[in-house]
Amino acid sequence: MGRILIATWVLSAAATSFGQVYASIRAKVLDEKDEPVRGAIVEAVPTGGISGAIPWCKSDESGSCAISPGNLGSFTVTASKEEDGYPKQTMYFYAAVNSKPEIVILSHEQPAQSTLVHLGKKGGILIGTVADAKTGKPLNANAEFRWVSDPRIFLSGSGLTNARFRILVPPDVAVTMVVSLDGYENWSYSLGRGELRNAILLRPGEELALDVRLRPKGE
Repeated sequence: MGRILIATWVLSAAATSFGQVYASIRAKVLDEKDEPVRGAIVEAVPTGGISGAIPWCKSDESGSCAISPGNLGSFTVTASKEEDGYPKQTMYFYAAVNSKPEIVILSHEQPAQSTLVHLGKKGGILIGTVADAKTGKPLNANAEFRWVSDPRIFLSGSGLTNARFRILVPPDVAVTMVVSLDGYENWSYSLGRGELRNAILLRPGEELALDVRLRPKGE
């Protein structure tokens, strides 16, 4: 599997840590109709920055699960369910389109907290294939996506566009897409219309199928 490089979302509030203690966040995940969501991934990101693996849990039939962060402090709690089109809100590439996240503070006085977490907006869904334009050989390529309105917001990596891929993009946000691989000419999305000819713009849950064909350099 390729390595994915992401722009990680870090808030400015300082986290307070009091060493190793038993701390717990009980989360209940709800959808846009305030119905519980089974199988969602809930993550608690320390607001002072990430120094290791992100604590997480998976919601049960009631939409609930518990996270044990290990330390006291301030945490940004988000939920995702990528198979249903809800992207990870720990990535600013997606989180920038959603409302203010849920902040939970664990202290000596209150080391355990409960919170309600809503899934963010559904993303647009890109599905497709990548292959050699001459031979048809399937390729695992690199991809980079950037917001048109703010190119500093991006998602890139070598594990995004495999021979067959499914990628979520922010809803109602125009993004550019460039696919690259050593020995081949870069492929850039240019199938849009008007001013957004070179950008992908999808509604929540809308799918777009792409067959990316890379041309060998020098041919």
